[in-house]
Amino acid sequence: MDHITLANQAIAAFKAQDRDKTVSLLSSLIEQKVPLGPNWGNMGQIAVTIGEVNMAVKIANLIELSGQGNPQATMQAATLLAQAGKVKKAYAMAKPLLAKSPSEPALNHFIGTLQSQLGDMDASLKSLK
Repeated sequence: MDHITLANQAIAAFKAQDRDKTVSLLSSLIEQKVPLGPNWGNMGQIAVTIGEVNMAVKIANLIELSGQGNPQATMQAATLLAQAGKVKKAYAMAKPLLAKSPSEPALNHFIGTLQSQLGDMDASLKSLK
């Protein structure tokens, strides 16, 4: 079975609220490290929604690897990590993006929000201004 079919089946299982099948299909996608590119984000959202935090973290890593330094991929992976409750990891992944885009509003907002969640209110306020 090709990876697009497998991904579509995972989405269909999720829509049908078949958690076990969704987990099984997502696991297969992750194990095979299929080339879903930006579509890994959809799989990550499914994993977070069904409470599969470890799976979401694995998908975030695949997003970053498949993005090969692309800032959008890094941001997508960091966002998924934050949604999965891995705020420190999300911050560590996203913070280097500031060197290339120090005045990017969305990035500064994201960084500021993460800093707030990490308890660094002074840095958070600075990032959010």
